[in-house]
Amino acid sequence: MRNASYILFTLFVALLVGFGSAFFMLENGRRITAQQYGAWIGWVNAGGADTDPYHKAGLARTGALQLGRAEGLVFSASQDDNGDRLDGKCSYLISGSTPRASIWTLRATEVTSNDPTIKTPNYLTSLQVNRHPDGGFDIIAAPQAQPGNWLNTMDIGKMKFTLSFYDTNAFLVVGHESVVLPTVQKVSCS
Repeated sequence: MRNASYILFTLFVALLVGFGSAFFMLENGRRITAQQYGAWIGWVNAGGADTDPYHKAGLARTGALQLGRAEGLVFSASQDDNGDRLDGKCSYLISGSTPRASIWTLRATEVTSNDPTIKTPNYLTSLQVNRHPDGGFDIIAAPQAQPGNWLNTMDIGKMKFTLSFYDTNAFLVVGHESVVLPTVQKVSCS
């Protein structure tokens, strides 16, 4: 009798560890293979033949579509450059430059229970952004209207920024590790 309870206990622990580790990897495994560029994280190998299984599983769980490697890449930032969570009640300065791309978009989305939903109809594209003479830019993401390049974050609580590049090869060449994405700095909170 003692041997049977030991076997059942061992089986229970094995199932718990097996399913628990599978759930953990489906929830967090994508981060293991992500590349970090300042506050931004992304999967530069996504959309190709060598896409890792954790990224594929994450896409399958969310139902998201992956752009092909030649079509573009998506990066997200849920923290600023200091590592603080992004909050829609705060103002952020997103500044710098981007790698060459036919077009890029920047949007703010609310993050609730792993289901990002767009609450603001506003987003910016590279065609709308006023630039400095050197090609750089400054974007203020804030709940109140701002002069210059403004990304509306009204009615967003816990949020993330999504920066999508379309028709870019900056991440396909050797040395893509040296690519620099814009900084994300908290300016103030209301």
